[in-house]
Amino acid sequence: MKPCRVNGKIFEWILISRRSCFRAGVRYYVRGIDSEGHAANFVETEQIVLYNGGRASFVQTRGSMPFFWSQRPNLKYKPKPLISKNTNHMDGFQRHFDSQVLIYGKQTILNLVGPSIFF
Repeated sequence: MKPCRVNGKIFEWILISRRSCFRAGVRYYVRGIDSEGHAANFVETEQIVLYNGGRASFVQTRGSMPFFWSQRPNLKYKPKPLISKNTNHMDGFQRHFDSQVLIYGKQTILNLVGPSIFF
């Protein structure tokens, strides 16, 4: 725990990240999900704050887009993603979000990629 002072009030905080052992790997080499719905490079980050005898925790997760795709590095700054055409994306996608809801409850999904990744 790290002490901190904001507006004269002292509190303690810690940031903990937990990286999944499923589909861990180097950027561009490990992307998408597997058949069990495990997203590549998935990380859970928990922020814990202690103040005046109380405590609060906020958990967020982040991982590769949950469908079957790959992206092989080349000399381009942003290699083009390759979406698998022979795979049922909904099965893996559904497994991924079913496990997310089971573990974390209600989800808020953010698109951190932007609208032009596949164009």
